[in-house]
Amino acid sequence: VPPLALIGFAIAWFGINDAGAAFIIAVGAFWINFYAAYGAVEDVSADLLDVGRTLGVRGDLDTVRSIVLPASLPGILTGVRTGLGRCWMLVVASEIFGVPGIGREIIRASNNLLVDQAIAYILVLSLMYLLVDVAFRAVQRRVLVWRA
Repeated sequence: VPPLALIGFAIAWFGINDAGAAFIIAVGAFWINFYAAYGAVEDVSADLLDVGRTLGVRGDLDTVRSIVLPASLPGILTGVRTGLGRCWMLVVASEIFGVPGIGREIIRASNNLLVDQAIAYILVLSLMYLLVDVAFRAVQRRVLVWRA
């Protein structure tokens, strides 16, 4: 179910407040992160697991910590980065439906034909996302230093 389809339920369950917006954002981010992690773990090579066993990796916890997590971390972090982008879209979408915030201000400005204000809000939102993305990519490079 697309997260935006749940906006009516979120309003009914939580009212028009931050809790409803957080619910929509969490649902939207969860599935992207879940399937990215699932796919990344599923794509860990059987040959890599065999090499790990040959080199002395024993037990499930040790296998996950030593082989599966490092091998799947690039895919997991890519899913998190994609989820962050979707969260920004859902923040604006949930605010359009009444939660106070920049999305609501964009709609207010466009309804009043204040194009300059609407564009300014969009640029601020874009800059905020760009800063979050740059920061996340820096963290990603630091965590995945072995890939460089």
